[in-house]
Amino acid sequence: MLNYRHTLAESPRFILAGEHEEAVVIERATGRRTVAGDHYGDPQCGVIAPDESWFVTGGEGLVVFTFDAGVQIYRPGPFDVHAMRLETPDSVRVLVDPWSAQNAVWIFWPRTGELRKLHDGPDLRDQPYRQTIEF
Repeated sequence: MLNYRHTLAESPRFILAGEHEEAVVIERATGRRTVAGDHYGDPQCGVIAPDESWFVTGGEGLVVFTFDAGVQIYRPGPFDVHAMRLETPDSVRVLVDPWSAQNAVWIFWPRTGELRKLHDGPDLRDQPYRQTIEF
């Protein structure tokens, strides 16, 4: 049985899940679990590469996992990731803290760790929390 707290992303072979403060990669066929990094607080979101070669989770910072290189952690200052989505096969669009003055949309390249701010994000400081935000 595949038992985990919440799904962050899915692909044909894998489930990227959050289990308390850890991210785990679960192989669908075998149920084998591999710890894919941790966050201070629960991971909020995740993306799996189209070729399933890397996994990214967001929460307090960004964490990249590959089976070859293991875990790489990117925590550039106060960087609370709310959401992410695949931008290109090699990059991820990241929404950072839309309920603060630091709201921004970034582009992140998991293979290199390059992170570049695209623009200020949606400013939701006066709005109630919601899980889904267009960015």
